Amino acid sequence: MKKFFYFWSIVSLLTIVNLLVFDLLIFFSPENIQVQFAPDDMYYYLQLAKNFAKFGQWTFDSGVSITTGFHPLLAYLLALLYSVFQPALDRSFCTMLG
Repeated sequence: MKKFFYFWSIVSLLTIVNLLVFDLLIFFSPENIQVQFAPDDMYYYLQLAKNFAKFGQWTFDSGVSITTGFHPLLAYLLALLYSVFQPALDRSFCTMLG
């Protein structure tokens, strides 16, 4: 049992180190490289969060129609972050949009 615990402790530690190194490499890389690692749904969720913070309803198109089919926990978290920080449209976001 002790060998089993030791083995999985080492595997867990190596996994965490690998993720940290990979995240730091992406964080400090140029914007054109960072965009390649952004998930496809990122723009969709950020737009939903922005519109929920502004209009109080889940809409993608600024209130024309209400939307469904997303993960509420992530959406509420992003809406809260948008409400608190009110991010401006910066260069990296414009780069992601093309």
